[in-house]
Amino acid sequence: MSSELSNKCTKCEGKITLLPCPFCGQAVETRWNAMTGEHYIHHVDWNSSCSQRPFYGNEALWNERPIENALRAQVRQLEHDLHPPCNCPRCTGLPDYYADEAALDAAGE
Repeated sequence: MSSELSNKCTKCEGKITLLPCPFCGQAVETRWNAMTGEHYIHHVDWNSSCSQRPFYGNEALWNERPIENALRAQVRQLEHDLHPPCNCPRCTGLPDYYADEAALDAAGE
């Protein structure tokens, strides 16, 4: 497809964050095909050899990753089973002051 007939869509830019390509990991962007009058998703690198270019679907469909989401949920559940929530730094997200003190003691400070 000629780059003259295909331009980066400035109306869509910044409205939705596109996930990287699930097949090759490269960055993608929403583009506008002036000849057909439709949006499509294309790799930022036009020389990409990825089989999923261009993608003629909407951004929500592109960002939908059901297998990845299911695996992440399964990992969260397994982590929860191994370490039920409590008030530890891992669960609360607060810094572990005792670990910091141990590190300082080990460093001789």
